[in-house]
Amino acid sequence: HAALATTAAERVPSLWKTGELSRAAGDAAAAAQAYTELVTRYPGTEEAEDALGALAAIGRPAGALEAGRVHYSRRNNQTARDLYNG
Repeated sequence: HAALATTAAERVPSLWKTGELSRAAGDAAAAAQAYTELVTRYPGTEEAEDALGALAAIGRPAGALEAGRVHYSRRNNQTARDLYNG
């Protein structure tokens, strides 16, 4: 599904849906792959911020650098600074 989307506006919601459906089906690896792509390729999106929580919920939290980049892109500057300086 996400592979068929060609623009970021299509790909971001497709990746989120892929992650959610994979998680619901018990496929943590596929969910983590979709959520991680959101975090790394589309850090300025609301879905990327949500993906940080989803990754933590499945026991595969994003690294501090990736999480900090998402928070910085989303203008959560204090959270980003805390992650970068932590």
